[in-house]
Amino acid sequence: MNMNPGISLTARDSFLPIDAAADYLAGPILEILKQYHRSDCPEPIRAHYRTVLKWMARDLENFVLPMVSAAAQARADQMGLPGLRQFRWRDQPKKMKDLDRSIFHWEHYTPVSNIVDGLLKIKTPTLEAIADILKTARIVWILKVENARLSHRSRKDPALDYRNAGIDILSS
Repeated sequence: MNMNPGISLTARDSFLPIDAAADYLAGPILEILKQYHRSDCPEPIRAHYRTVLKWMARDLENFVLPMVSAAAQARADQMGLPGLRQFRWRDQPKKMKDLDRSIFHWEHYTPVSNIVDGLLKIKTPTLEAIADILKTARIVWILKVENARLSHRSRKDPALDYRNAGIDILSS
């Protein structure tokens, strides 16, 4: 595990890829998991740790380049937009011309619950095991109509769920 991947950040918006970010994030998560799995940890504290892990997992979206559905990119092309992979959630209203966020949807391809569940299942947490789970984070730009066809419960196999919903993800 490389805790100093040689990437220097000069601005808040600098992009750090998930493979590097996971190495930095694994340490704090390791400490949370150690406390979570203590036999004397009260349930209200465990619930708090689950909430903290949920928000940490949700925020992994800042470390991944989004994938894009074919339908979302086709709609972007119609609107005169460039490739959607370059856009982040915050770009949607202005740069993507989707003022009310009614066209495109920034979706956690790997559900946050899958990542949190994976972390909590590690009974003897290690930095490497934690980083491996964090590195499964994926985001995808899809259309709102595609999002309506997806199951929003835990998706054991996101690729299969997207295929079953008729959502074609473009290759990188």
